Amino acid sequence: MRVEWKCPTPGLIGYAIISSLHHVFLLTFSVVDIAGLVRGASEGEGLGNAFLSHIGSCDAIFSMMRIFEDPDVSHVDGDVDPIRDTETIFHELRLKDVEYLTNNIEKVAKIVARMGDKDKAAKNEYETMLKARTFAK
Repeated sequence: MRVEWKCPTPGLIGYAIISSLHHVFLLTFSVVDIAGLVRGASEGEGLGNAFLSHIGSCDAIFSMMRIFEDPDVSHVDGDVDPIRDTETIFHELRLKDVEYLTNNIEKVAKIVARMGDKDKAAKNEYETMLKARTFAK
């Protein structure tokens, strides 16, 4: 399910007029419901990599957990437990982040080895990714 929402900002137009702004960009959110993350998704369980690739194309993530029982809506783990579900989601996302960082560290390490101190951006990126991976593990 996809929902588009244009954020109403009536004061922005008035501010734009008095401050002589030439361009005004209204904030728009696109919210896409991507269901299906289960324990083991980072290793291909459930919708697995398809789910995680959808997440990878997002600019931001917010999650909503079901906290009610409904006999018409099944749960992959059998019962509703929002704390367990939250832990599962963040654990799987963290594992996918570690995998992403590991793959990219190898690519950037080759550039750093070849270029040395000549490519400071690559060296900084490499060091930052190493720190991020250490933090994410």
